Amino acid sequence: MIYLWVVIFIFSICATIYRRTRREKDDDLAKFWVSLPAVGVERSRLHSWTWAALSSITKTADLASQGYNEFCKKFDKGFILPKAGVGAIVVLPPSQLHLLNKAEDELIAYKAQLEVIQPRYMTRYQDIYENPIHFEVVRQHLTRDVGTFATLMAEELEVAFRHCWGDELVDWKTTNVWNTSTRVISQVSNRLFFGLPLCRSEELLKQTTLYAASVYQMAALLSSLPEFLRPLFGPLLAIPARRQLKSCQRLLRPMVAARLDDFTRNDGTNMPVGCSLHALVFTLLISFDQNDALQWMIEKGAKAGKSELEPANLAERLLNLNLVSSWTTSYAFSYCMLDLYSSACKDDFVAGLRSECDLIKNTYGTLGFKEAVDKMWRIDSAVRESLRISPFSVVALPRIVPPGSGLNIGKHILIPPGVRISFPFQAMHHDPDIYENPLEYDAFRFSRQYEGPKGHEVRDEERLLSTSASESYITYGYGKHVCPGRWLASQMLKQALAHVLLHYDVECVEPLEPRVVIFNTILPQKAARVRVRRRTST
Repeated sequence: MIYLWVVIFIFSICATIYRRTRREKDDDLAKFWVSLPAVGVERSRLHSWTWAALSSITKTADLASQGYNEFCKKFDKGFILPKAGVGAIVVLPPSQLHLLNKAEDELIAYKAQLEVIQPRYMTRYQDIYENPIHFEVVRQHLTRDVGTFATLMAEELEVAFRHCWGDELVDWKTTNVWNTSTRVISQVSNRLFFGLPLCRSEELLKQTTLYAASVYQMAALLSSLPEFLRPLFGPLLAIPARRQLKSCQRLLRPMVAARLDDFTRNDGTNMPVGCSLHALVFTLLISFDQNDALQWMIEKGAKAGKSELEPANLAERLLNLNLVSSWTTSYAFSYCMLDLYSSACKDDFVAGLRSECDLIKNTYGTLGFKEAVDKMWRIDSAVRESLRISPFSVVALPRIVPPGSGLNIGKHILIPPGVRISFPFQAMHHDPDIYENPLEYDAFRFSRQYEGPKGHEVRDEERLLSTSASESYITYGYGKHVCPGRWLASQMLKQALAHVLLHYDVECVEPLEPRVVIFNTILPQKAARVRVRRRTST
């Protein structure tokens, strides 16, 4: 905490100088910042923007809600939100979401999204972000073949939950929800990324979890500093993450090197795009034996060049996939349990969700098939509702206006180059004009309309699912850069929640604490506990 306040103090001094210098050098930019309404800025106060940026460290949620209600809803107009580090961002109304369909050279998405993890300081191989083939693997395999992982997920969920909650739970056991979520989701994710047996390594699970926590925490602090200060403080703040990264690399590199040896021994590095019969047979055998992200990256890297087949490089790509998927999915699953089991109607919700799981299990014999997971309409609704009511951040979908003529958003407003824009994530999801009783968790909010004879006439592809993006639901993004891993995350959340419902009774130990927001992040409920016991009927 002392360390945090030292950083904030330094920021308060430097940010004042920074903003003064910037305004003096760029009159057009200064004129723009006063052309839109701003929230949280007392213009009559000395250094008003600096104080507003500092207050945003703990008041971003209140300020964003105020701006959304006063400007987005009333006038369909954007507003300026003070933000530590960059000084301020422009928050646009939902009607401007169509801007997210613009190409990267018209509106920068990739660089803006990477600021969440600050890879320049938190990673060792920055070039992996210049050629992000691991994200291409997500688009090509983890999205297209997501259904084939249902059986693996079901198997790993059983192993992970038995490890966390015990093999035989006759009596109630009190357990921490966040610890359970991170342990279970990390193990299931690692099964897809690293395969067996490494996915169950206690040391690797521990180190990858610590690495993710260090990256997100230190990157948030680093993002609160002006850009010109980041090269000075970045290496210092990145020390914990770099330490964990080194430990993860130590555990992963032998496995990656062994897999590369197998690939090279079978002439895999020389496989042409139009592969020979020998290469095709090899590919099929490997795919059957090792159907995970590492194998896909090796195959893709072999076509890109030998430099992409360095064990340390591949290991870091795997860790990056783990970083951006496991933490957010763990966050989401912890709230899936907390929102459901702390709700006033939890008994009715649990009974309704279990009846659906029982029906699907009796039909398919297991919940470990894609077809079975796809029929979990109520489970999907419960997941979507939790993602709606418990978002990750206050504002989301950041973009940067690229160099050039600026971004025209209509109404004679031109956003200058270099300015960051975003959208009111939390406020949209909690809008009473969009969702009835928006702060009340309703597990069947998105499935109730499909119940009964009329609802069954709706085609599956027309249903409103947890992966569906709209102008009122942007959990997984919107437009051109909607999250390619949302199908995998959604399937994992649905299978995990269904597993808990079928195999365990769960009760919240105490009321949930109020949500805490630091910078733009809504922190998880790390202290929340539940009581669990194994259901004898299963």
